[in-house]
Amino acid sequence: MKNPLQDFRSKFQEQWAKLPIRAVLDEVSQEIKKLTMRSVLVGVDAGSWSIKVVQCENQKAPFVIKTCIQKLRSEDSAEKAVKAALLQLGYKDNKAAFSLGDEKVENHEFHLPSLGKKELETATEWEIKKTIASPDYVFHDVLTFPGAEGFDIQCVVAARDVVKNRYEEGKQLGLRPSFLETESSALLACLTAMDIGRPVNRIAVIDLGYSTFRLLFIHKERVSFTRSLYFGLATLNHMIASQLGILPQEVQRLYEALRPDQAVDPIETSAALLERSLQEQLYTLCEEFRRSEFFVRDQKNLEEIEEVYVCGGGACLPFVVDYLRKHLSDKKLTVLNPFSKVKQMPAGINVAEGPMWACALGLSLRGKS
Repeated sequence: MKNPLQDFRSKFQEQWAKLPIRAVLDEVSQEIKKLTMRSVLVGVDAGSWSIKVVQCENQKAPFVIKTCIQKLRSEDSAEKAVKAALLQLGYKDNKAAFSLGDEKVENHEFHLPSLGKKELETATEWEIKKTIASPDYVFHDVLTFPGAEGFDIQCVVAARDVVKNRYEEGKQLGLRPSFLETESSALLACLTAMDIGRPVNRIAVIDLGYSTFRLLFIHKERVSFTRSLYFGLATLNHMIASQLGILPQEVQRLYEALRPDQAVDPIETSAALLERSLQEQLYTLCEEFRRSEFFVRDQKNLEEIEEVYVCGGGACLPFVVDYLRKHLSDKKLTVLNPFSKVKQMPAGINVAEGPMWACALGLSLRGKS
């Protein structure tokens, strides 16, 4: 079998004598890039609306984004389309960080006293085994933080079928899932990497996804609380579709290219329906935010949230940010858009859609810490 490293060495020696040093170094750099492409880590956010793939070259903003691919689930063979796009860019069997999602995923916290490394590992393993109440669940990840008089431990336990599905999805995309990350951790990674100009503390993130609205609180650079509400943009689409007498999948097209042949101005009609539908759902979300904040303060003795970041596809829709800003008026509210802090990215990417990519970008940073 041909050895690519041997070919590279021979080519290097031949060119060294013929070309100026700068040309040689450029050629060497290109050859190394080809040989190491397999080790590049990409982030994959396999959501219910679309599959998003990101490769980011650096760990902190401003980001250098080399790859940015999105394929809608409504398209035929979305996985094949993503795989073809990755192969065209030179990716094959690459390592990948996949979003684990919050469904069938449990987060557990416990405190251990100050112990030696071996004793701490043994005690942690014993505590984790106690948290796995069902054989259908498997230990996924653990984080250890120095705490008051000991260590605070956070562990993630996931359903076996969820983990298996992620590996199967990776295989379909031609990628190897090296990391399975909860979406909450991925969003925290994105927020931290953006260098927001203040400590990542007393912050909430609201992720308005297609099937789920996700809420997480962050205290002292750690996710202190998560909550998922299983309604999202899909629910809104069904409500608007039923009122307009169209199919739910046609609602998204209505947003982007509204039919001009309707008797009533379609822009005004859809906007009014969207606003009414959003108000009901967002009111529920704001109420859940208030209940969750009270729980965190009362039961966990944590400080009040000061700032709220909004991301996901819902952060790109009309009325959403304005509504949340009005009903959470005691908080500073900001749209979490990682594309607002980019040094380089592929052509044709809409910067305004950056909030949809927060999770995928956070996943792409997983192997750089």
